[in-house]
Parts: sequence; structure tokens; C-alpha cells
Amino acid sequence: MPAASLLRYLSNLTAPLDAPASSTLKWDVARGISKGIVGSSVLFVLGLLIAHRVFDASPFQRACIVVGPYVGMLVAIEYERVSRRLFSSRNYQAAAPVLLYLLGVFMAIRASDAMAFVLGCMIMSCAEALRISALTSIWRSVYPDQLRGQLVSLGIWCTAVSSIASAALGGYLLDANINWYRWIFAFFAAASVAGSIFILRMVRVPMPELEEHVLKSKSLATLKQNPVFARILLAWFLVGFGMHLVVAQKVEYLVDPRVGFSLSNFQIVLIASAVSEAVRVIFMPFFARLFDRVDFISLRISFNVIFLGFFVLYFNTRSIPLIVMGAVLHGLGIAGAMIAWNLWVTKYAQDSQTGIFMAIHTFLTGVRGVLAPLCAYALIDSYSISTISWIAFVLCACSILLLLETKKRYHPEKVMSENMQ
Repeated sequence: MPAASLLRYLSNLTAPLDAPASSTLKWDVARGISKGIVGSSVLFVLGLLIAHRVFDASPFQRACIVVGPYVGMLVAIEYERVSRRLFSSRNYQAAAPVLLYLLGVFMAIRASDAMAFVLGCMIMSCAEALRISALTSIWRSVYPDQLRGQLVSLGIWCTAVSSIASAALGGYLLDANINWYRWIFAFFAAASVAGSIFILRMVRVPMPELEEHVLKSKSLATLKQNPVFARILLAWFLVGFGMHLVVAQKVEYLVDPRVGFSLSNFQIVLIASAVSEAVRVIFMPFFARLFDRVDFISLRISFNVIFLGFFVLYFNTRSIPLIVMGAVLHGLGIAGAMIAWNLWVTKYAQDSQTGIFMAIHTFLTGVRGVLAPLCAYALIDSYSISTISWIAFVLCACSILLLLETKKRYHPEKVMSENMQ
């Protein structure tokens, strides 16, 4: 998008915003930049490289790095319940996990063995994941419905841009001196603190006074009362489980001596992270506008179809150009799926329900995010990465079929309209 067109698009997008939305957008963009520096995608790639080449971590230990963010998602429901009693606003709820992040950084920097380093990385990723539900509630409360996808995508776009720079610089520094990882992690700590400050500068969103305690019994009742929500969650679980089976293998496939690529740290970071992030940056504004204008299930199906191509191309060839094409497809699918992941519950939940809907969605993401990588690393000694990718392909195809059946049977656009009233 040329600079003039980009400026015109941003001007048209922000012109109708009131003062609270404009202020929140400004600070959310700044938060997005800091998030990209410390985000799970950067920590995932660099953490795995360090675990491989500094600590000679076992497959189980490397799997623990991958599941770190999803452990945070698993405890998201409990954090939602406890933090409602501790904090007066969603802003403090979203900012507080920085204290846990700093503990993880300290442990990773001071680590003398693989398990201590892995535990530090897990705590860092877990802390970042705890912010999600509160941020979604802030976006829901401040941004107008018809522009929410595009406004949130600006912060996510900045996250993707800074992720590219952070991952590339990290890979370059590790090639120069692998022991510089401690300085990289110290920089992560500073960026995380900055992100929390930016959240606190957003328009203050008070904690709801509604009796919305996020307990398992309440969560189960919510699923029973909202069959469309439950079926979309199941479809998302299927494709998400498949994606998490292979996402850790993006790095493993490139460093596997049996495949024989012999790539440098910088080249691995470029293929496994930077290519996908760059594509995400380019296409995110397009998918953000689609999210605001197209029915969600059709959009979700299109993302799944793109992921099918990623599974086939990336993990079933020894051709670097084809692997890069697979990485491009991954970035294309993630460009839309990330916006949808953060905001789709706002299309099916009333304002007072957003917290509990998002907590359930986040919790189930944590379940699959923990189980799938552990299953993948358990299978990798007996099966090839290619075989695992075909398992992911089948799960994604089943998700598409379930979404098509849900769209035909329940007419979710009508349900969405009723829930928004």
C-alpha cells in the first residue's frame, strides 16, 4: 500500500472516533509495538534456538517452551476470577502480569541448566497470555462495533512489524555471539514494562459489577445456552490442535539433521518467523476490513483452507523455495486468524458477556496449545514431521466440515444479531 493511500486510509478510519477511542488507539498502537518485541512468536523461535544450541535441551524441554503461552491461557479463567477482586479496572488487570514476566526474565538470564531456562521462558509466555481477556474487554468497551476489527488490527499490525525486527535482530545477535541472549532477554523485560505503562495510559475501563464470576459451572452453562458458540469453539479446537501439532516443528524441521538443511540461526529465524510475519503485516488491513463486513464463519473457513496449503507445502518438501511458499501461506492465514481470534467473541456476546466468552475461548486455546505440542514431540521419534503435518491437515479439514454444517443448520448470522441486541 503506497504511503499516500495508507495515510488516507488511516485518516478515514480514525476520523469518526470520539476522544476516548482516539486516545486508546494511540496507546494500543504503542502497546502493539512492545508486544511484538516480547511476543510469544519471537520468544518461541529464539527460545528454541537457545535451548538447542546453548543448553542442548531435550525434546520434552523444548516442548515446554512451545506450550508456555498456552499454560497462561489455561489459567486465564482463574486469573479473570481472582483479578476481578483485586483490581478496579480492566487496565490494571491487563498490566499486572508484567510482574510475572519480569520473574521469568530473571530466571532465564540466571539459568545454568536447560530446565531453569525453559521454566523462565514458560513464565514469560504465560504472563503475556494473561493480558488477553482484559484487553479484549477494553477494545469492546471503547471501540465502535463497525470499526473494531480495523482499529484492533492496527495494534496487531504494529506487533507483527516489531516482531519481524525483533526476531531478525535476535537471530543476527545469536549468530554473532550465542551468549548475548542474556542481553536480548533484558531488552524483552524493558519492552514488557513499557507495554504495561501503555495499557495504563489507555482510557480507563472499570471492572464490571455484574455477577459474572468465571467459574467452571458458569462456563459449562454458557456453552449449553449458546450452541453456535459451542460448535464454533469445537471447530476452532480442531484446527487449532492441528496447527499446534506442527507450529513448533517449523523450527525443528529446519534444524533436524535428518533433513540436512544446515542453516544459520539468522536463516532459520528468517524462514520460520520473519517471512510469515511480513506476509501478516501486508495482508492484515485487508482481513481487518473483511472481519468488519463479512460473516465470521465464512471468514474462518477461508483461513482454514489457507492453512491446508501451509501444512502440505512447508513440511513435505526439502525445497527451500517451497518451504518459503508454505511460510507465506502460514502468514496469510495468521493475518486474518489473529484478528478473528482476538475479536470473534464480540460478534456473538453481549457487552456484559464478553469477559466470560473470551475466558472460555482462551482456556480452550490453552488446552490445545499445551496438549498438541506435547503430542507432537512424543510422536516425533516414531513418525516423521511430514506424517504429523498430514494429521494436522485432516483435523483442519474436519473443522471446515463442522463450520459448514453449523452455518447451514443454525444460521449463526441471525444468532449473532439476536445476541447483539
